[in-house]
Amino acid sequence: MDTIILQDITLQPKLADLSEDARFVAQLLMDDLVFEETEVVGKGPTDPFWNLRGTFLVPANADYFTISIFKVSGSEERSHLVAIEISSAQIVENSGDHKISVRIQLTKLDEEPIADLGFSVGLSTSNYAARSSPDNVIQVVRSLDREGIILLLTQVTLSDSSCINADLGLLNAMYGVVFRLPNERIDKSRALCLLANIHVARYDTYLTIAGDDAINHPMYEIYSIGLKSSLHMLEDAVHLAADDHPKKSWLLISFSMCLQRSMLQQVNHSEKFGVLALKLLEVAPLLPDEEPKKPILLNYIGVALGHRFTQYNDLLDLNNSIAVLEDAVRLTPDDDIAYKASFLNDLSDSLSRRFEKLHVPRDKSRSLLLRETALRLMPDGDPQKPVLLNFLGHAFFLRSEEFSDLDLTNRSIQSYETALLLIGDDHSEKSSILNNLSSSLQLRFKQLDVFANPEDLRRIQQGLEDAVHLSAEGDPNKLSYTINLGKFFLFHFGKLADIVSVERCVSILEDATHLAATADIDKVLLLNDFGQSLFIHSDELTKLNHINEVLILCEAAARLIPDDQPNKLGVLDRLGAALSRRFDQERERSHIDKTIVIYEDAVRLTADNNLQKPIRLNHLGEAYLKRFEHFNELDDVDKSISLSQEAVTVSILINLSTMHKEIQIKREH
Repeated sequence: MDTIILQDITLQPKLADLSEDARFVAQLLMDDLVFEETEVVGKGPTDPFWNLRGTFLVPANADYFTISIFKVSGSEERSHLVAIEISSAQIVENSGDHKISVRIQLTKLDEEPIADLGFSVGLSTSNYAARSSPDNVIQVVRSLDREGIILLLTQVTLSDSSCINADLGLLNAMYGVVFRLPNERIDKSRALCLLANIHVARYDTYLTIAGDDAINHPMYEIYSIGLKSSLHMLEDAVHLAADDHPKKSWLLISFSMCLQRSMLQQVNHSEKFGVLALKLLEVAPLLPDEEPKKPILLNYIGVALGHRFTQYNDLLDLNNSIAVLEDAVRLTPDDDIAYKASFLNDLSDSLSRRFEKLHVPRDKSRSLLLRETALRLMPDGDPQKPVLLNFLGHAFFLRSEEFSDLDLTNRSIQSYETALLLIGDDHSEKSSILNNLSSSLQLRFKQLDVFANPEDLRRIQQGLEDAVHLSAEGDPNKLSYTINLGKFFLFHFGKLADIVSVERCVSILEDATHLAATADIDKVLLLNDFGQSLFIHSDELTKLNHINEVLILCEAAARLIPDDQPNKLGVLDRLGAALSRRFDQERERSHIDKTIVIYEDAVRLTADNNLQKPIRLNHLGEAYLKRFEHFNELDDVDKSISLSQEAVTVSILINLSTMHKEIQIKREH
């Protein structure tokens, strides 16, 4: 075991003048060099002490190491509080093969105790080979001159096995030599970068060896801290190197790639991930445009900043995302099809996000154009192409719906048709594409109006029927495809007034009833759309004496639509009106009785402050009066009068409430 691991570092101040909201940070020093520090933290509201989050690694062959404690002000200024020197040999002797807890009282000279420092200690190896560098090798390293240390670093970086087998004691010794090189020496930046690349190679090789469970491996902390150390080294290397430094480009690409790895490491920690993304945003654009990895890094930054925008809603992140993604696209040659298409799609996503935020039409137009360009670049055999074409077609459809743009509708149709050419009947997206194609064809039919091609009606029907047929019984979208087919037949009836469409609609609605019984609530709510379509066409049906059809459709819709959905009341209104008209024609008692039941449901479901409440009360009162006129039941007269009076009262209360709100608004202004 060549490495001491200090974790669970806690601090319990003893000074009375240290407030509960004070913040602290601890540093690990060896040979007067700072190797690591904890996060700056305050004390949790229920914690008895400060938890200084971090892990310290100490070579077991180091004679001593020092832990220094600093108090951090609100302006991030640090004031040294206390330090303690600890014997490595004593820690190793006491810990053995087990993890132990240590508590040390911190004082300054002969003064009273300042704080209690606590931590847990364990021993580990710092490389997979579990071989420690002999002390005499480390002593030789410490005595090397500039040329010798650079030669040694170069030799270690030649192979991954050499990198991963270098133990912590050797790496720290090399860092000590490199750190003490004069800043003005041109080779110092190169040496720092070489050492950092050793840490990065160790981390990469470790991930390869450890596999999917790398993060839970006992040695993860060691290699992870090495990656963190490499970031500091590379940042120093880039800072020390002048713009005309012969290795400047290499330093920048090394720093950028290290930042990218660190971002992947912190992908589940949004705040740290965002900080690293902003740092990479500063570094990667400094790379020369000829650097092959620059477009990839820029795209990575752009995607990361796009995700950061979704978390923090900071428009600057989104604008930066678009700027670097535009550079990534610009720097990627057209013949690099895979990267170019991917970068175009990512830029399209960021522009679409900005459109949703600012509603600038140009962003949406550019987003669609870029996605279209990306799809043209993709080979037809790419399994994602039909999926992306479906997505693009739907985007064109939504845009055309908003602006009634026939060109966008045609581009939507073309996208779906191209997607269908690339897939077979067994493709998971086929039903969705057919359904969406039918929606776009129906939109075009409406937009062209009298100039529409009747053939489109046949294509719409065929597409929707195929979508329903090809969707499996357990497909959660089967209900929505079925409802869309029913809505089409209502639309078809509205255009051609053929009773066959109504009969088909009733049959389809029965299928929807069966599907809705096992569907989740979100799918059942799609029936609201059907209810809306029914409103549009029920008057036409009634005028053409198709009252039976209206009744069948309305009764089915009333069964399917939940009581808490707004369209339910409209369906009940239509159903009550149809039953009342049927009673006028046939004078059958059951029709007026059902009318009263339906209107009573409508009144019950209508809130007292709803403007429709008095109207529905009057409808119910009129139904009672109509039943009295034909069947002479005196109770019906009383009920009719009572309902009429209630309608007047509710109407007055609603008007008074409205007036009160208006007065309140005027007073507030």
